Amino acid sequence: KTLSLGWVAVTGDRLPRDRALSQALSPGAVVPVVRVELEEDQTEPPGHLTESELLGLMEQHGIGTDASMATHVANVVKRGYVQLNEGTREMVPAPLGVALVHALMLIDPDLALPTVRARIENQCTLIAKGKATFETVVQQTLAMFEAKFDRFCLKVHQVPLMLAVAISPKAPTEGLGAVMSARAQQSILAVSLDGLRDQRARDQAAAERGQVEPPSKVPEYADDVDGQAAIEQVQQALEALGLGKPAPPKPPPTPGPQKEQ
Repeated sequence: KTLSLGWVAVTGDRLPRDRALSQALSPGAVVPVVRVELEEDQTEPPGHLTESELLGLMEQHGIGTDASMATHVANVVKRGYVQLNEGTREMVPAPLGVALVHALMLIDPDLALPTVRARIENQCTLIAKGKATFETVVQQTLAMFEAKFDRFCLKVHQVPLMLAVAISPKAPTEGLGAVMSARAQQSILAVSLDGLRDQRARDQAAAERGQVEPPSKVPEYADDVDGQAAIEQVQQALEALGLGKPAPPKPPPTPGPQKEQ
């Protein structure tokens, strides 16, 4: 029987169900020690979010409405971004979903974090309360996404790189990942190059309008990095935001046999 919650009172962890105590026991009674055991174990990461936990976090961050949140969750499962464990109802991130988030983090962290969607939902709430006009909110939102779209076009070649890494462990240098990465980059560049403008000028113009927050500062990454370097850079960006930890460093190449002169 638990007499004092101790640290569990703060963390909210569940305790084993209490059992009825023997009538011979009472608080303060002296009892003999029957057995002492020492068990070694390691701290384990928390389990994956369940559907209900994810919905709770979406509500906490202001993502979606009561009518749309369940649809958002169903869509990420349908599109293969996560795999739903039918037994535990946990949502396990799939390689495609992880690669997509990593790619978006390289391009613009706001696209992968809940801040942008929550900001729009808050603006809609202000309209409903009469504290903001429909026209102002639409103008601000369009200006924000116009700037983000321009940057996305400039950096979108990072997406096939990360998707290739997800499909083939050796990508993008070998196998199917290399073929997919090359084809995707050629298709994207053919569509986007004609319409690109200087992103720095667009960001400055958006900020000068004074009606939209300047886009998040995104670290610049080299365009010719290999798959492992790209993953490490993304992991560093995630760690800087308090999400995850750095990827393990790539082991140095094994030196080959030396020829005698």
